[in-house]
Amino acid sequence: MGEHRGRAYSISLWKYHFVWCPKYRHGVLELVRDELAEVFQGTAERFGHEIVSMEIASDHVHLFVEADPKWSPAEIAKQFKDYSGRTILKRHPEIKQRYF
Repeated sequence: MGEHRGRAYSISLWKYHFVWCPKYRHGVLELVRDELAEVFQGTAERFGHEIVSMEIASDHVHLFVEADPKWSPAEIAKQFKDYSGRTILKRHPEIKQRYF
């Protein structure tokens, strides 16, 4: 993607920095770091977002995303959190049993 996104009558540049952590701030993300990065990339491609930078620590995630103005920040966060949470817990049910 370029510097700005153009539409019929507008040009925009919308970037958001999201930070979130697992429930009770358990350090489970280090167990699934690579898979989580893949899931985030897939989500970004699916909804037309671009991940500018991503940092996955053991107990929280930093995600800097460039998105289309048709999506609100709450919708973007929901897209990433919802799909990644369901996918990771489906692939690793032991995480849900042990930590949640």
